[in-house]
Amino acid sequence: MHPIGATHIDFGCVVCNTLLKQYSQDSLLSRHIAQHKRDHPLCFDNSSITSIADCAHEAEKCLRVNQSLFQRNHSGDTDGFFDTSGEIAVLQCGRCSQCFVKKKAADDHVRLGRTKCSGSEMRPITGPVTIFGTVCPAPPTKRPRIDTAPAPAPAAATSPTIHTPALSHLRAAITPMASATPAAANTSIFNPYLGMSRLQFDMFQSTNPAVQRALRAAKSPFLQAESKYQMSLRMMKPFVPIGHDADDYAHMYADLGRPDDIVAKLNSFHQLSDIGSSQDSTFIVDVLIASIEEYFTNHAKDDVKRCWPNLRAMIQMTSATTDGEDNMYNGCFNFRRSANGLLKLAKSFIVFLWRSHYHVDGWKLIMDLVEEECVGDVDKAVAVVVDSGIIAEVLVTALLEPPSSAQSPTVISEWATAQMFLLQKGKNEYRICSPAGISKTMAAIHNLVRVGACTHIAKIEGGDPHSFQAEAEGAAMRVRRAVGSSWLAGQIRTWRDIEARTTSRTPPTTTDECGNVCIGSEKLQRSIICQLIP
Repeated sequence: MHPIGATHIDFGCVVCNTLLKQYSQDSLLSRHIAQHKRDHPLCFDNSSITSIADCAHEAEKCLRVNQSLFQRNHSGDTDGFFDTSGEIAVLQCGRCSQCFVKKKAADDHVRLGRTKCSGSEMRPITGPVTIFGTVCPAPPTKRPRIDTAPAPAPAAATSPTIHTPALSHLRAAITPMASATPAAANTSIFNPYLGMSRLQFDMFQSTNPAVQRALRAAKSPFLQAESKYQMSLRMMKPFVPIGHDADDYAHMYADLGRPDDIVAKLNSFHQLSDIGSSQDSTFIVDVLIASIEEYFTNHAKDDVKRCWPNLRAMIQMTSATTDGEDNMYNGCFNFRRSANGLLKLAKSFIVFLWRSHYHVDGWKLIMDLVEEECVGDVDKAVAVVVDSGIIAEVLVTALLEPPSSAQSPTVISEWATAQMFLLQKGKNEYRICSPAGISKTMAAIHNLVRVGACTHIAKIEGGDPHSFQAEAEGAAMRVRRAVGSSWLAGQIRTWRDIEARTTSRTPPTTTDECGNVCIGSEKLQRSIICQLIP
């Protein structure tokens, strides 16, 4: 069963009846589904979906069927789309189709400047509420029936019937129309394609995504104010360092998930990643932090050595280094000489995933077992967590997370991009770290997840040596082909290129033993500096 369903105007989760998006909104459905899966993983436990894209495709197909059902049967059996609370009066914006129950919300919509909607486009409507909470304008009344012959007896009625989908899956089932009868000839049939040209009809029936996008753009009442790239430049310009090109930093906005407020998104990520925060310092969080330190200090290096060189060669994608310590030896991934540089990042990332309720198979069960059996005994709890290998499973799951589209971020890209911003507590503002510092951080995160991948392979249990070898090579290949691995390797190269270009443009500044300041080939005497800066 697919947990994501649709009525005729909106998409939502049929398990918890949460609204994901309205059909009139331009945002990608797959992005809302991925966010809902991260926030409510239990809704997807018994689902049969293989990917977020397939789930979105099924939901969009369901909506198209239900739209046809609602148009054909607008005065008939469509009550399954709505709850039983009756009709309510709301205000609807004629430009973006958003509905507002309260007048203050409608005023904020047109006054805050976030959209191009105006107050003149607001109109009062009355309509029922769908099961996902969206207000739908009241359907038009049925066309008057014209009878040219006496009505047949009820027992002889053979008019076609249209059934509303069940609430469990919201899939419309339309029975084939019966053969023409005198009773059917007297019934007015509503044609949803009336007034549509032959070209538009053919485009409406097409399953080509490009054709559907073109049809939506042609029927849109307003043009797009700016492209996604122009929006990325506008949002990132306040953070670009002086003398740097905004074009080099525009991609960070998409990697953050294109938030409406970058500062609010960064505040949320840094608060959830703060391991020193005492606001929710619980036994579970303390055990996680201690387990991460124990795993990287005393277990990770041996797990990396247990992986055969050919497996570590498959995992190794780039010859990046961190803190001057090589992570590659003869073309194979190698554990660094000290784990201290990875501990802070590992603790922040895994605590962030735990506080964000990120779904990893078996993670919550293990932590519930620790909380039940090891209350007050941190050492025993740490031993249970480390021996289970769940720390490595969390890292590998985050690394292998597939994006719903090329425009959608993953948890790795969002969290790693947030680490590129540094909070200046004195000024209470964010600034972007230096390109050299960012490239080192990305390389350290890349090392972090590859260490987890080695542990994941080292803990594979197989009775047959041949099956173990095939499974281990398959796991290493999945890590190598993962979008997260490719993204991290690309970020390392990108920021090193930016660092090389900006460093060559900025002349180095040095001070000699006499106190003279040298900027490039120019020298400022100490006596002149003392006059300028007393």
